Amino acid sequence: MEKKKYFHHSYFYKGMELAMELRFSQAIQLFENYLKIYPYDLEAYAFYANTLIDCNSLQEAKMVLEKAKEVISKQTSKLSFDYYILFTIKLLSFLGRYEECYQLFEENIDIFKRKGWNYKRLCVYLRKEMGCKLDMNPDTTHYTLNQIIDYDEQRALDHIKCHQDLNNQEATQFIPNFPLEKIYKQLRQVLPLDNHYNSDLFTNLYIIKYLACGHVKSKLVDYFKVVTISNTNEIITCFPYANHTNTFHLDLTPALSEEPSLKRVSQIDKFYQKYTSHF
Repeated sequence: MEKKKYFHHSYFYKGMELAMELRFSQAIQLFENYLKIYPYDLEAYAFYANTLIDCNSLQEAKMVLEKAKEVISKQTSKLSFDYYILFTIKLLSFLGRYEECYQLFEENIDIFKRKGWNYKRLCVYLRKEMGCKLDMNPDTTHYTLNQIIDYDEQRALDHIKCHQDLNNQEATQFIPNFPLEKIYKQLRQVLPLDNHYNSDLFTNLYIIKYLACGHVKSKLVDYFKVVTISNTNEIITCFPYANHTNTFHLDLTPALSEEPSLKRVSQIDKFYQKYTSHF
């Protein structure tokens, strides 16, 4: 009797690599093809679902995780099951099912501790969304945690400006005359937008175009990333981004004869039309 094939390392990691590069349409196609050949690979289902979550295709991710549950067996590795739980928690967080998410998180907090995954921020985020009382005396050493508890614009700007400080040896740096504070305030006026990516367990990601805005490893780039607390205009950080996939949502580049203005992108990749109907 032929032994079942459960996984293929290099094939699987190629999908993960594409997703990390935000090449979501390619990653999704690869995972779909992969799972036709290796339909018992729970870890592949988990990372396929994670890719869909990251590009905000939440209902599609839900269906993938439901399918993943069907392949869990005594032969399932602990590592694969851990990722299945992690991305189920992530999906519930972005779906806004906070009580259910928090319960699953508490039941599996040992996974976070064992893996060294940061669970304190998620715990505080979920408790805040559920309306629980929080410690309003934040630890000054935990920037993101503090911003979740009590968002502060000046604290955000001070944090973001490290990407414009030439004395700070960051791999990503805005050019010295980039109007960082002005851009920050403009974005605060228009965010959140439906058209976004998801990252971490509770943050949204936007890719913004602004010609010659900064450097990534000393190379001049035309884009920057903006990270916000999910479904808010509370910007956690922003920094120049190479954007090799030429994907962006907003163009903030000022016209030569005009003041800088905020322009909506009229059309985006066909992938989003197919996979994210709520955009």
